[in-house]
Amino acid sequence: MCGIAGILGLDSKERVKKMLKVLQHRGPDGEGIWSANKNLSLGHVRLSINDLSEAGNQPMFSEDGNIALIANGEIYNYL
Repeated sequence: MCGIAGILGLDSKERVKKMLKVLQHRGPDGEGIWSANKNLSLGHVRLSINDLSEAGNQPMFSEDGNIALIANGEIYNYL
């Protein structure tokens, strides 16, 4: 299972980085952080199961870049 962290508060990016270090055992296959500003950050450590490509890296963004997504889960019957 992947690890997800988020902070709304001061120095959020640095705090999320520390949280992801603690969660590293949950996602040894990749790490990503998104920050809207210094007060809002989301982070993800990835455990690759089905999609081993870089296309599964997170955070994921909408085509226009206005929406960021961090999630843990599987989509069954995707083929």
